[in-house]
Amino acid sequence: WKRRLEGTVGGYWGMLAPTLQPKFPLAGPVAERTSLAAPLGAAFVGTLLCLWLARGTGAGGLRLLAAGSAGAVGGIVAALHAEHALQAYRSPLEWSVLGAVALLGTLLPLTLARWRGEGRIPSASSAWLRLKAGRDAADPRQLLGLLRGILLFAAAVAALLLAADPRYRDFPLWLYLLPALYAGLPGTWMADNGTEERLCGAMIVVAATVRWLSEPANPQAVAWLLTGLALGLPAMFGGPARENQ
Repeated sequence: WKRRLEGTVGGYWGMLAPTLQPKFPLAGPVAERTSLAAPLGAAFVGTLLCLWLARGTGAGGLRLLAAGSAGAVGGIVAALHAEHALQAYRSPLEWSVLGAVALLGTLLPLTLARWRGEGRIPSASSAWLRLKAGRDAADPRQLLGLLRGILLFAAAVAALLLAADPRYRDFPLWLYLLPALYAGLPGTWMADNGTEERLCGAMIVVAATVRWLSEPANPQAVAWLLTGLALGLPAMFGGPARENQ
């Protein structure tokens, strides 16, 4: 019942089972990983997928290396997030909503592998209007712009909830690390920002800072602050939206 109420913390509350036996060894690492097979396997699959997608665009050596590296990082993060989800998600609603956000984040390195690096990524509203009108549907930039806008909105909601009501909430680091790496930091030079992106970016930065101020020595709070800054600052101060792009 504590897990249903409190999530991961409640599920592992206390040191002793009802039989008064320790729930875990009282010596050695608190949490140990017995195998790296899952993260390394996911990295291998992610690398192969992104290399295959990039090859279809006629990419050269450096772009292939970048695509493969992005796929490897994406695979590792996806595997680690899946492990976290098995422990943290408690209901069909959490699995569907947070699982959808995780899936969209995983699509970022795959979609970037299809992009030739030409032009700028449009704002989410511009991309939506073009896709809705059936224009430029084959251009990866339109999908990237839409993905970026959706993930910024999701991260803004998560950051606001974590700042206003942190009790029983985990830091969603694995959920938003890929968006911060592939939709956040590059946004200063390759993406246009509309009003929506700027508003979401400001909310992410402010909420992540507020959450960190409550416990500045907590490593997870520091990591969440850095993730929020990497995702939110480019959306606030990146290039302006260009409706004719």
